[in-house]
Amino acid sequence: MTFEYTLQKVLDLKKRQKEELQQQYSEAMNTFETVATKLYHLLKQREKLEEQAREKIAVGTSIHELQQREMLIVQLHQEIQQQQRATSLARERMDKKHRDLQAISIELKKYEKMKQQKQERFLLEEKKREQQIMDELSVQAFAFRV
Repeated sequence: MTFEYTLQKVLDLKKRQKEELQQQYSEAMNTFETVATKLYHLLKQREKLEEQAREKIAVGTSIHELQQREMLIVQLHQEIQQQQRATSLARERMDKKHRDLQAISIELKKYEKMKQQKQERFLLEEKKREQQIMDELSVQAFAFRV
């Protein structure tokens, strides 16, 4: 007699769900990294422009050139704000996928633990049955000799 787990289909479903969530989490993490990297580059670019503007002011420059730099910095600031929102949304999505993945992992472990316990009980009962059969055979063999 072989062991058959009654909730095997549920266990298989949970495994597939976990794999799908791992894939989604990985994609969300990659998206977050991409968006965050873009934000980092925009911040570095703004820092560089501001430093150049300070240097130009120190050595002297025309008002027109200062206005152009200021317009660039303002535009860059708007891009940074948009990118910060996008980064925040990507982080929230990544965190949600991570929580979902943790939850399904815990659930999967519960089902695996239940399967293990049932399999151990099955093996113990199987061993008891074998022992009973052996006892009956020895009693019959003894009775046959007498």
